[in-house]
Amino acid sequence: MGDHKIVSGVTEEQVLSLEERRCRAMIDGDVRTLESLLSGRLWYSHTSGARDTRDSYLGKIRDGLIVYRDIRREVHAVEAWPGGVMVLAQVRVDGHVARTPVTLDSATLTVWRPEEGCWRLLAHHPTNLERRP
Repeated sequence: MGDHKIVSGVTEEQVLSLEERRCRAMIDGDVRTLESLLSGRLWYSHTSGARDTRDSYLGKIRDGLIVYRDIRREVHAVEAWPGGVMVLAQVRVDGHVARTPVTLDSATLTVWRPEEGCWRLLAHHPTNLERRP
C-alpha cells in the first residue's frame, strides 16, 4: 500500500487516516468527531449480527452501552471504484457492551464514499473470527 491516488481527490494514505480518526474517536467516545465521519445513511453491523443506523450507533456510544478501550487493526487492502473506497482489515477490539467486558476478533469491510465534499463511512461489516470447538 502506498500514497498513490486511488480515486479522484483521495489517496490510500488519506483513507487510512480517516480510519485512524474513526478508531481514535471510538476509543475516546468522541461522538462529535464520529458524527462528522459517519454517513447519515450508515449501515453499521456488529459481530453479533445486530445493525445500527448512525443515530442509534452514536446513541449507544453516548449512553455508554458501547465502550471501546482498544482497537488494533491490520489493514490488508484498500480497494477503490468510482464513487467509493473499501478497506479490508483484521481487527481486535477490547471494550464493554452493555457493561459486559468483550474482546472481539473480526475481519472487517468498511466502505467510504464522498458526501457533501467530505469522505464519510457508509458501511461497516465485521465477520467474527472467534474459533469455536
